[in-house]
Amino acid sequence: MAVRLSHSHVFTARFLYGRSHGNTRYFHVFHPLPPNRWRNCTKGVKVSMTPGEVLIPAAISSWEQVVSRVGTLCLSCTEEQLLVEVAPGKNRIIYLWGHLTAIHDAMFNVLRLGERRHPELDAVFIARPDQSMPLPTSAGIARCWESIHTELRLRFTALSPNDWLERHGNVSAEEFERNPTRNRLAVLLNRTNHASYHLGQMMLAKPRTGRESPCQRYSCETM
Repeated sequence: MAVRLSHSHVFTARFLYGRSHGNTRYFHVFHPLPPNRWRNCTKGVKVSMTPGEVLIPAAISSWEQVVSRVGTLCLSCTEEQLLVEVAPGKNRIIYLWGHLTAIHDAMFNVLRLGERRHPELDAVFIARPDQSMPLPTSAGIARCWESIHTELRLRFTALSPNDWLERHGNVSAEEFERNPTRNRLAVLLNRTNHASYHLGQMMLAKPRTGRESPCQRYSCETM
């Protein structure tokens, strides 16, 4: 029995087969179908995925896309471009890069995933404003950025959907019982929004060079 579906991956489907019920088969998915044919061919087909199994990977994917864009932008900057302020008298691009690095490093503790890698970054990029003390080199920030996010990705894959709905490290068990929305997933969404905000600042601040600016290129990308 062949079923033609519209997404480009292999997944498990539960469907009615002859007189039996609940048979599990694997389908390889082909090219998209028109909506009317899609509705017809999926009658009686039930995808074996819970909402959490769909939403959690989507949230992680959004976070990874923002992290990738920040890294791509900052690594493409010259040393002079990294020193550009996002607005007169405001933070420089290199400071925001270090700030996001420190905030994401703290996610190890907040998500209860173990000890953080670079707690020394807080004194420079969280406790003090920009241009109040010497900053690490861009190469040093890049090494921290890469090591932190490589390890975070590994830790994220080890968490089940239910794990993401457990309390985060900044809330007590008693507080979490009263407000279960204070969970790991809420932290991930918050950090994604935070990084997106600063990414927008950096995109607008980076001087345009060549025929196409990073602002023009990234603005055309879709999530």
